[in-house]
Amino acid sequence: MKIDVRLFGIMRDRIPNAHSGNLIIEMKRGKSVADLRAQLDLADLVGLAVNENVAEDNSLVLKDGDQVHLYTAIGGG
Repeated sequence: MKIDVRLFGIMRDRIPNAHSGNLIIEMKRGKSVADLRAQLDLADLVGLAVNENVAEDNSLVLKDGDQVHLYTAIGGG
C-alpha cells in the first residue's frame, strides 16, 4: 500500500529525499503508525496526524492512500 507523507518544518531536513516535503512510502497492508515511525526512524516526540487527525495511538492501522503529516512539537511558556 502507498502512504502519502507530508513533512513540515525541520522534518524535511531529517528524512532523506524529502526536501520537497512530500514522500510516498510503500508499506505492507496491516502496518501501523508504529511501523511507519520505525521505518522512518522517528522518535515518539515527532507529531503525527493521519488524514488530518492527530494519531495519539501508535497501534492505529494505516490504509492505502492515507495521508500522514509529520511535524515537530513547538512549545513555549
